[in-house]
Amino acid sequence: ASPWPMDSNMKTITTSTLRVFSKNIFEDKAHLFLFGKTIAFFDKDDGKWISKSFTKEKPNIDLPWMGFELSLLEHYEDKVPSYVPEPVLPIQKNNEIIKGRTRAIELEVDKQKYWVTTDKPLQLLLRGKKTIFSLQKESVFLPFEIVLDRFKMNTDPGTNKPASYESFVRLFSNSTPQKHHIFMNNPLKYDGFTFYQASYSQDQQGNYSSTLSVNVDPGRFWKYLGSILLVFGSMWHYYLNFRKKKIKPSKPLLAGVEP
Repeated sequence: ASPWPMDSNMKTITTSTLRVFSKNIFEDKAHLFLFGKTIAFFDKDDGKWISKSFTKEKPNIDLPWMGFELSLLEHYEDKVPSYVPEPVLPIQKNNEIIKGRTRAIELEVDKQKYWVTTDKPLQLLLRGKKTIFSLQKESVFLPFEIVLDRFKMNTDPGTNKPASYESFVRLFSNSTPQKHHIFMNNPLKYDGFTFYQASYSQDQQGNYSSTLSVNVDPGRFWKYLGSILLVFGSMWHYYLNFRKKKIKPSKPLLAGVEP
């Protein structure tokens, strides 16, 4: 059964802070529940549930498992647990992201803030309707089609470590199909899109697939123009300084004074 409580219409209340469970499912193995300053666990020797509370006189509670002792360090009555993601720097290994893959966004719904991640959607009951917020990648339909004809991978001599990747593709548009060769420092540029050779993958049958990264930069012209103006400005500044050095100062006139 669902652990969410239900309303009079037998619909789950996902915004509730309560959960409904059967105690029998927690009696086979060791489980410890914490309710504020009170703990609860099932004692197999006595065959019953035991509850104990932290007090100033007894800040520590002995547990029946291997001599464990539980201590209460901090307790707040005006706070509730919340999920707050922490930003990390993505780490890539063997052409795969092993850390920092999850994306997150903060939403404000009915003056309350929530976090939504790519692997943890948010489900709320808004005005009697179940609403799901999820974070997904945006799908962009290209005005042309690219087909991979052949993939080539070069390895370091004497090892199986990949040294370079190359993709031979065909581009289909309204005009005649075009063949392109994509490899490092040789991307495919077409209709404002730039395709770089990023990585590759291999399935269990040994078939290779090529991974291309796509870049769309509508302000590229202004960046290039700014770089050119910066170069010309540096040259003009050098020319002005060089011209000042070429100009020799005139000799001052000495006025004689008769005694």
